[in-house]
This record gives sequence, structure tokens and C-alpha cells, in this order.
Amino acid sequence: MEEQEAREMAIVILDEFEELLAEHDIVIPSEDREGREEEACLYGSQYYDLEDEIVSLLTQAPKRPQPQRWAREVSFQILEALEYVLKRHNLEIPSGEMGRQESDAAIYGQNYDQLRSRVIRLLLGRRAGAAGMD
Repeated sequence: MEEQEAREMAIVILDEFEELLAEHDIVIPSEDREGREEEACLYGSQYYDLEDEIVSLLTQAPKRPQPQRWAREVSFQILEALEYVLKRHNLEIPSGEMGRQESDAAIYGQNYDQLRSRVIRLLLGRRAGAAGMD
């Protein structure tokens, strides 16, 4: 994937992550925050660092003859990066699912599955459109 396309995709993926954070009233702490109302849940250098990481994942991911397999593999890596940001601040997306243990991931169960599905759909939609329906 070309860098410009990867950057556009990263922004769309981060919008999905922002929606999930906002839905659960989670604000990622940042030294860049000034307390303005328009500051997003993921803000400042944390946002840009994560955007750069996703761009790197998308541009370096090996091409696969099967787009679905490529999208699944890359989606795991992207969600890992999103979870890392949450864990670094001792945050997690509440799931309300029974049996959740303290050592579980920061994005769990249905929230994880839904976000990953959205990321996969985005990756497949963009790749298919850019490559003439691989």
C-alpha cells in the first residue's frame, strides 16, 4: 500500500477507535491537552504516533494473493497497537461480559470483534477499490 493511501486509511481506522472511546467516555491522557472542549479522546502526539505506527504497518505488510487473509493479519497488528495505547495508561474498554479476568486485553470480547471487523472491512474496501477488486 502506498504511503498516502496508508495515511488516509490510518485516519479512518483511528476515527473508528475514537468512536469506541467516545462511546465509553474514555479519554487517553496526553501532555498535549489544554482542556479545550474540541480535544478528541485520542489527542496530540499520541494520535500522531499511533497514526504513524498504523501507516508503517500498512506500508510494510507483505502483499498476499488473498486480500481477506492480508486484512485479517494486518487487523490483528493494528488492534495490538490500539490496545498498547490503552494499556500504557491502564485503561480498558468495558465489555460487560461475564468471566473477564484481570489479565485480559484492553479491548475485549464483542468490542474487540466489532472493531476488528470494521478494520477488516475498511482494509478490504480500500484495497479492492485501489487495486481494481483484487
